[in-house]
Amino acid sequence: GGVRYAVGAMKRHVELEKVQELGLRALGNLVYNHTDNVQRCVTCGGIGTALAAMAAHPESVHVQDAGCLFVWSALVTVRGESHIT
Repeated sequence: GGVRYAVGAMKRHVELEKVQELGLRALGNLVYNHTDNVQRCVTCGGIGTALAAMAAHPESVHVQDAGCLFVWSALVTVRGESHIT
């Protein structure tokens, strides 16, 4: 549920910097150490949504920081996992 809701809110409110920042922070927390949530994120388009948020707010240190943390969290979690596609 949480991954899908965060991604959905981010997709609906791309123009709102705070929604993007908090959505990215939520996703980072949800995927860290939870490979199932990384897979859910991939399946529902969360990776692309995260990159779109960062592209939509290139001057926002908060969005960029949250986006990098999300990507790091996902990558650290799936390191060595072969079932994530």
